[in-house]
Amino acid sequence: RGMCERTASTKRNAAQIMGSMATLTDPKDLAPYLLNLVPLLRNVLVDPVPEARATSAKALGSLVNKLGEEHFPSLVADLVKVLKSDASGVDRAGAAQGLSEVLSGIGLERLEGLLPEVLANCNSARMAVREGFMMLLIYLPTTFGDDFQRFLPLVMPPVLAGLADENEQVRNAALRAGRILVISFATTAIDSLLPELLASMNHELWRIRHSSIELLGELLYRVAGISGKQAERDREAARALFSTVQSGDDSGDADEAAEEEVDEDAENDALISSNLREILTEKLGLDRFHGVLAALYVSRSDVAAMVRQVAFSVWKSIVNNTPRTVRE
Repeated sequence: RGMCERTASTKRNAAQIMGSMATLTDPKDLAPYLLNLVPLLRNVLVDPVPEARATSAKALGSLVNKLGEEHFPSLVADLVKVLKSDASGVDRAGAAQGLSEVLSGIGLERLEGLLPEVLANCNSARMAVREGFMMLLIYLPTTFGDDFQRFLPLVMPPVLAGLADENEQVRNAALRAGRILVISFATTAIDSLLPELLASMNHELWRIRHSSIELLGELLYRVAGISGKQAERDREAARALFSTVQSGDDSGDADEAAEEEVDEDAENDALISSNLREILTEKLGLDRFHGVLAALYVSRSDVAAMVRQVAFSVWKSIVNNTPRTVRE
């Protein structure tokens, strides 16, 4: 009854109880009721409230983990079918979250077998399919944790390609997936993430260059241990400075002179920036850090204004004095 109520909190609590029952009771006692319970959890999985969807997804994952996939012979196929359908965005988001939890409950081998199909559908000709499977890549890293790290070389290319998709919904899903990957593996898989992002900064499509620099900034902040709020404040300050510089002389010398004048009065920012560079040099290595700085410096002169702005923003968050840094 609880999962059939109209109130989202009631459905969420009922789904949570179902997930707990899988852990607290004997699986044999629960198995006879699955025929009625699974459709109810599937209904909560497409609830408009994200918290209700998340709880239902975890409950399904818990049931599959405790009872085994043999009791849910068509569940994975049914969720994949929703991702391939023209259902609403909420339905596909719920199916993606549910599928990630179910795969986690079954085990890593099941994900490994399904991943080629997932990656192929990220390049589908149909927009709804691309978005659905890109949303799945948002949830898989969080659900599988460190075990998902082995798949990064396979997952990063379609995520980065999705950043230039013709459809905004797909681009947003790809950017969310990229951020989740960076947040989840910034400190443990830097060798896999950094080369992909640096290579994408030279892509012919400006949207990919723009989003790759955004993700590179997220990666650097995570590696350096900067909080999200502090990073956002740094980006806002850099964007304001970018607008000031752009409104004047557009020449490179004028840009650097304007930055140098501002930086001379910002001793506190200089100290923070210096400490940040020391941390990144230690974590990345001197040569690799210099490679990052060189890529950002070049991107500050990109033909696309939005790429220049985001590159300037990331640059200013780690470099306090541009002329001195270039000389060094």
